[in-house]
Amino acid sequence: MKHLYLLLIAVLFMLGCKKVNSKHSNRSFIGRWELIQYTGFGIPNNPLQRGNGNIIELNENGVYRRFEDGDKKFEGTYSIRQHTACSYTGSFFKTNETSIDLESIISLQTDTLSIFSSPCLMDGGGGLYRRL
Repeated sequence: MKHLYLLLIAVLFMLGCKKVNSKHSNRSFIGRWELIQYTGFGIPNNPLQRGNGNIIELNENGVYRRFEDGDKKFEGTYSIRQHTACSYTGSFFKTNETSIDLESIISLQTDTLSIFSSPCLMDGGGGLYRRL
């Protein structure tokens, strides 16, 4: 009976714990995103108007596109992975657009995507995007 009780507790524990599937969790970031605010050292915190044409696309197949004023400025690849860097644990975003070998922090709340510079940098910045 004691073994059955322990087995039941183990099964309930496993059912209660969500297994993190990084491929599935990355799906929430897929889509077209318009820049709504950019922040950084020495940059005013002014919101941007809708329809400003500053858009990023994150496709399911790992393709990344960046548009300025509606014109495509870059197309390449991206990756998102979970890990720890400089005492921060979370989702990290990297694209081959830049020669800097640091990943950015990426997070999502409702329909607002944020991409901010690496926690390993003293000064940095980032952008907030809304889903299109």
